[in-house]
Amino acid sequence: METKGWKSFWTALWVSLLVLLPLVAGTAVLAQRQAAGRVRASESQSGVPVQLPRAENHLTLLACVAGEDPAFVLLYLNADQNCIHLLGVPGQLAVPFSDGEASLADCYASAGPARCLQGLGAVVDLPVLRPCIGMDKEEIVQIARKIGTFETSILPYEDCCTVFTPRHPRLRPMPGEVEAAEQTLDIDAMVKAFGDRRRRMMELLDGMKPLGLDYVEPNGAFYVMLLCDKFYGMSYEGRTINGSMDMAEMLLTHAKVALTPGICFGDDDCVRLSYALSMEEMEEGLRRIEAFVRACLLYT
Repeated sequence: METKGWKSFWTALWVSLLVLLPLVAGTAVLAQRQAAGRVRASESQSGVPVQLPRAENHLTLLACVAGEDPAFVLLYLNADQNCIHLLGVPGQLAVPFSDGEASLADCYASAGPARCLQGLGAVVDLPVLRPCIGMDKEEIVQIARKIGTFETSILPYEDCCTVFTPRHPRLRPMPGEVEAAEQTLDIDAMVKAFGDRRRRMMELLDGMKPLGLDYVEPNGAFYVMLLCDKFYGMSYEGRTINGSMDMAEMLLTHAKVALTPGICFGDDDCVRLSYALSMEEMEEGLRRIEAFVRACLLYT
C-alpha cells in the first residue's frame, strides 16, 4: 500500500512538472522579449557611475532608458570574469536625496538642469551669469508677479526664441555630445554673418531717425532696442499707441512684423528687434516698420 502511494505521488509530481515547466519557461522568454523590445524602442539617455567600493577591472553603472516613466538598469561589469550582470531597478525605489529621501525617477529628473548647465559650460569659454540659479521656480514666479512681468511672460507670443526652439530638445545633454555638435558649426562664418546683419540693420535704422525713431547701438547678442516713445499718444485707425505693448501689437497687426515689447525688459520706451534671421527677411521687416511709421505720421 505504501509503495503504491509513493508511486502515485511521484507520477503526479512528474506530470505537474511536465505541464508547468513549459508554461513558466514560456512566460520568462516572453517577458524577456518584451523588456528587450521596450529598451530597443526607447532612447538611451545617459549612464552615471554608482559610488560603490571599487575594485580593479570592475565597474558599476546605473543606466537610464528614456520614456514617460524612466526605467533604470544597474550594470555590474567584471572584466576578470568577462561578464556583465544586469539588474532592473524600479523608478519608484526610494534613495537618499538632500536631507531626506526621494524616488530614483525624481532624483534623475532633478539632475536634468544640472546636466544642461554642465553640457553648455563644456563649450563656452566666457563666464555665464545665472542670477536665478539659486532660486526655486516658485520664488522666480513670485518675483515676476511683484515687479509686474509675470502676466506678460506667459502670453502666447511667437518670437525668434520659440520659432527656432527644437521640437524635442534634449533635457539631459552630455558634454561630449554638445562638443561634437559644436564641431559641426562654422563659428567664423556665423560671426561674420551676424556682424553684416548688425551693420545693415543700423544703416536702415539711421535712415528712419528723421521720422522720430532712434536705437541703442548693440554691443553684443543679436538684438537692437528701437526707441519709439515719440509715437506714444499718436493714434492709428482708431487705436492710440500708449506704450511698447501697443506698438508691438499694432506692428504685428498692420505691418505683420513680430517683435518684443520693451516693457518685458523693464523699459517701456522701446521695442526689441532681432537680426537672428536672413538678411532678406530682416530688410523686409525694417521696410514694413518704416512704412507703418510713415502711415502713423500721415494719419495723425
